[in-house]
Amino acid sequence: MIRGLVPVTGGDAANPFEPLVRERLVERVRHAAKLRVTLVVAPAGFGKSLAIRQFLDRERPEHVRFTVRREHADVNGFVRGLAEALEPFVLPKHVAGLQRALKGATSPHELSVAAEPALKAFGGTIVIDDLHVAAGSRDVSALLSDLIERRSGGTGWIVATRDGLSLPVASWLAYGLCDMPIDEVDLRLTPDEAKALTQLADVSLRDADVEELLRMTDAWPTAFSFALRAAGRTPDIQRVALGTREMVYGYLGEQVFATLPEGDQEFLLQTALLPNVDLELLAASGRDDAADTMARLRRSTAFITAESDGIFRYSELFKDFLDHELSRRGRAARRRLLLSAADLLEAAGRTAEALALYANAEDWPRAVALLTSHGLVLFERGDLEVLEKTLAALPRASREGRAPLVALQATLYSFRARYEEADALFAAAQRLEPETEFVALVAQRHALSYLRRLEIGNAIAVLDVADIGAIRDEALRARLEGTRAAAVSFAADHSEAARLIQRALATVARLDDEDLRAQTFFFAAVVAFHDARYDEARHFATASLAIAHQYGLHALACRNGTVLCLIALLNYDYAECVEILAQLRRDAERAGDRDMQAQAALHSYTLSTARADDDRIIESAEELDRFPDFAPLRRLEAQAPSHALQATWAGDFMAAYRALRGSAEAQVTFPLKAQRLAATLLYAAACGERLEAEQLFKQFVELLQPMAGKAEYEVPQVVTARILFALACLLLGRASTANNWLRDLEGNVPLYPSTLRAFIKVLRSVYVQVETDAGDGELDADLAELERANMGGYARMIVALPLPGRVGKGHFTTLTRMELRVLKALADGETSRTIGEQFGRSSMTIDAHVKSIIRKLGCRGRREAIAQARSHGLV
Repeated sequence: MIRGLVPVTGGDAANPFEPLVRERLVERVRHAAKLRVTLVVAPAGFGKSLAIRQFLDRERPEHVRFTVRREHADVNGFVRGLAEALEPFVLPKHVAGLQRALKGATSPHELSVAAEPALKAFGGTIVIDDLHVAAGSRDVSALLSDLIERRSGGTGWIVATRDGLSLPVASWLAYGLCDMPIDEVDLRLTPDEAKALTQLADVSLRDADVEELLRMTDAWPTAFSFALRAAGRTPDIQRVALGTREMVYGYLGEQVFATLPEGDQEFLLQTALLPNVDLELLAASGRDDAADTMARLRRSTAFITAESDGIFRYSELFKDFLDHELSRRGRAARRRLLLSAADLLEAAGRTAEALALYANAEDWPRAVALLTSHGLVLFERGDLEVLEKTLAALPRASREGRAPLVALQATLYSFRARYEEADALFAAAQRLEPETEFVALVAQRHALSYLRRLEIGNAIAVLDVADIGAIRDEALRARLEGTRAAAVSFAADHSEAARLIQRALATVARLDDEDLRAQTFFFAAVVAFHDARYDEARHFATASLAIAHQYGLHALACRNGTVLCLIALLNYDYAECVEILAQLRRDAERAGDRDMQAQAALHSYTLSTARADDDRIIESAEELDRFPDFAPLRRLEAQAPSHALQATWAGDFMAAYRALRGSAEAQVTFPLKAQRLAATLLYAAACGERLEAEQLFKQFVELLQPMAGKAEYEVPQVVTARILFALACLLLGRASTANNWLRDLEGNVPLYPSTLRAFIKVLRSVYVQVETDAGDGELDADLAELERANMGGYARMIVALPLPGRVGKGHFTTLTRMELRVLKALADGETSRTIGEQFGRSSMTIDAHVKSIIRKLGCRGRREAIAQARSHGLV
């Protein structure tokens, strides 16, 4: 393999090719190593091992280093290698136990159990380098995953590999076992590093020239080192570029390609045009020797990476070299191989990759045929780049007057938020082809574009153009009905939405069309969500998401992820929300959907505010700022509750009130409207807007009274709204009303999630503190419990509330804290003796407290005192 000549610091100019100590990488590894697993994942030549070594030299943690070699490529060899690495650091019995397990263990799990004593005895950091050597063994991956997840002692792990596909990286990220992998983006040279390397290599170049070399080599250290060598011979950057390519190609040609048998060379050239090397695909085309050839090539070169079982990828440098070799054989030969590869991919259903090759070969008739028949599917699968490139490259004669291509371009413009151009092209497509079903199809796509912008009226208007009853194609009719159902559900026409979606679902049940089924299930999820039927919405969104993932419908997967994330947020299921967000980000990246990436950041911002996670709030806000084109009005509306809650933490309830004022009516569902109205009321009461608060009080009661006893009354958002309403009542001096609503909530506490149970408990403590002045000393503990329940945002808000002094009647404010505790115990049926044992007092002391309580409350005995306390909601 090529070893990058990476010049270095240190001040020893006489030895300019020592490794550069890249401080930012050392810091990056140090930050990642705070968690249990540190992953360094990049192709060959990016300096993975070097970055780890520099971190170890700088930080000097207790560690053992295990470099995976060919003899470690199966699970037994891997365990032997690990045992040999640990041997100098643990007792012989631990190594012996592991070696004995090799003879009797039958599974990776059993080997992991056997290795645990050795890992606990060591307790340091285990560095595994070149894990990709064992990438072909599932057992090795399973063993390593099990070892890492067993939490053996204080063991930390640093793993370097060319790909991380065999490891459960997503799960580790979700559960906080590891940071984001350090990848080729991190390992690429920065401009400052490149300039330092140039100086230390004693090569005279202007800063602008160094930056050009960096751009030309894509900041890959290995290629940059070749560029420095070329620059040492000439100051001409163009000649340096040519010289660098010549050096790289010459090295590969002499040291790699020329050493291969002729058959292997031909295999490389034929497969270089494919996006990846799929052995199953090649075998189906007649290359029965593909697996053996690939195994042989992987042993003899260092430029082939396994993406998954039976699928391999050539490094970009090696792929460029092969393309260069192919070009030397002439344009006709290259075009013939392009079309051959395209035919193979199209036959295998890999339409996007076939389209790219047809365009590369300039076979425009076949490119147009694929765009017309599969363009929308490619769009849903996130293949935007190939669609845009092919449409842009099409000769005018090949695209002019073709309505399907115009509609496809309109869809892409809409996806890229170029809405004015999209609207014009949708209209143009309908003029070019007035046929009823085509007009309906374009209307459906146009309506989706409007729904994306939340322009509901326009979405319904364009759907009105389509005569659904005249559509003969059942699949198209179902798409139209589903789209219209979603649109009218946004407008709160729930009965019409339910009628339309039921018809669409009935049609889908008769058809064998999984793409249509997935899309219709998504529409059904939207309809159910807007009608606050969250379990049903989750069911449909989960089913749609499963189909979308199965068939690579990444854009649809994003939309389902958003619905599921909203449901998790509304149900305060924050652990599930974190997992959904991780998947949503992956789907949005695959789909190339910047709107959905922004949506994921927005959900993360909401979640972080609810939890009062200050660091993550800042990170999410910065992430959102990277999407300035994300619908500003939509973003402003979605962030308003979070901004308002954050304002309360500083006691700025006026800012919180202004952030939400008048926004309740715009909420689509009853639960969201109730929660928004209650929050606005609370903030109005807290900032002293008494008149507005009284009006909001009346509106809230009128909104909720008809819903009492119905299922919607007990959904989490409505329960939260009732809690906030009771808090507002306390601020408005309506303690008895607050107590009545609180008792109503407490009557159904077992039905609520733990977050809401903690919130209701805090509300009771707040009520007692307001009613008695002295309080019972439990509010701080209850607020801490609320924070642990992931509602730190509300806990901070309650601390900042301008709670009034005594608002109740009677003489409870005269009771001491101890007397309040005794009164509660009496209400629970305790005797003076058992109360004394509980508080470490004598029964006589407790009797004295009881007499004091009775005297202060003006009662005739214990029963009357307890009755008074209960009537005021204190016990």
